[in-house]
Order: sequence, then C-alpha cells, then structure tokens
Amino acid sequence: MVILLEVTQEPNQSPIEERIIEITGNLSVGQRVSWAILHEASSIKAGNVHPQAFFSEMRFEHFVLASQAIGKAFDDRLSTRSIGQIVHSSVQAMVQAVEVNTSLGTILLLAPIALCSINSNGWNPKDFQESIASVLEDSTPEDCRLIYQAIRIANPGGLGQVASQDVQSTPPESILEAMRSDEIEHGAEARAAGGVELPSPVRAAMRASAKVMTTTSYWL
Repeated sequence: MVILLEVTQEPNQSPIEERIIEITGNLSVGQRVSWAILHEASSIKAGNVHPQAFFSEMRFEHFVLASQAIGKAFDDRLSTRSIGQIVHSSVQAMVQAVEVNTSLGTILLLAPIALCSINSNGWNPKDFQESIASVLEDSTPEDCRLIYQAIRIANPGGLGQVASQDVQSTPPESILEAMRSDEIEHGAEARAAGGVELPSPVRAAMRASAKVMTTTSYWL
C-alpha cells in the first residue's frame, strides 16, 4: 500500500520513511505496481520463487518481465476507473509477456488499491478502508465479467470447480456479491468439516489485530 498511495513529507519522519518517499515519489501508479511485484518476488520465502529458487516452469526472471508488463497495463487502464479493465488487461499483458501465471493474486489485490490512489491525499487507514469499499461497491456487472474472464485466462493452478460462483459459470452482478457468496460457501464447508464459530471476544480481538496490521504494514 505504501507503494501505491501518495506518501507526503512530514516532520520527524524516520530514515526508512524518507527513503520510501525518495524511491516512489516520482513514479507512476503502474511503475509502483511493477516495483511492488518485483520487491515481493525478491523476498526469500520458503516454497516460492525468488532469486535463489525456481521451479521447472517458473523462474525469478518471469516475475521481472511480468512486473513490467503488468505495470504498463495498470498505467494504460487506470484512467478508465474500471477495476475489471485493469485486472483483465494486466492479466492479458502478463500472459503475453511470460506465458505463465506469476501474479494473478497480486493484480486482484492491487487493482482496487490503485484506483484508490487516484484521489489519495496521503495515508489514512479509515479513508483507505472507505475508498476500497467504494471501489468495490461501484463495480459493475461488466467489471465482474472481465475479472472472471481474466481468472480463466490466468488459469491458476488448483482452481477446480465449486457449486456456486465458479469462474467458468456466468458471473454475478457485482464483485461484492461474488465475495459474499464465496465467504458464505467457505463458512458452510468449514462447519461441515467440523469447524466451529469463534467466540465473540476472539473475533473482536482478531478485528482489532487486523486494524493494527493494516496501519503498521504501511511502514513495513
């Protein structure tokens, strides 16, 4: 998020905050997206591709090439203010560049954040949450159709089929509808497998922890 949302110079900023402003201050949103993808892929993580680890069909170089293609697609489509067009064009660019799915999840994550960055006046957790909600609420059936199509193009491993909201089926009217239906279905599957709902105090503590993580992750 620090990559995409405007970071303003303020008194008493730490050296890392000043460095972030220096690195990202003059970049376009698409360039920031490229930087974020490359930075994440450069981190050493067990079981994932990074500069010292690769799979037979995916190497770190794939992420380098894909990050540039995806960033350009973000810049090309950001003016449409359509989350569906941004996701679809970015996935197409990725597949055309490297012929493998390196970053579908990252594209889905960053597309609404990029749209929020258009009117960003700096980092504010409450404003950010409201902006994300507004982007999703304003999504259209065409956005949902394009996102479903993008997922099919990326063809992520282990996609399989589900009873409802399957990406091979007709998309719902909105992204939020798909997300809510998916959440309900996952909850039902968890309960059927023996899961139980967490007590209210635990859920409240988790929500509080999530807010802390949302705020602190800006600086990490």
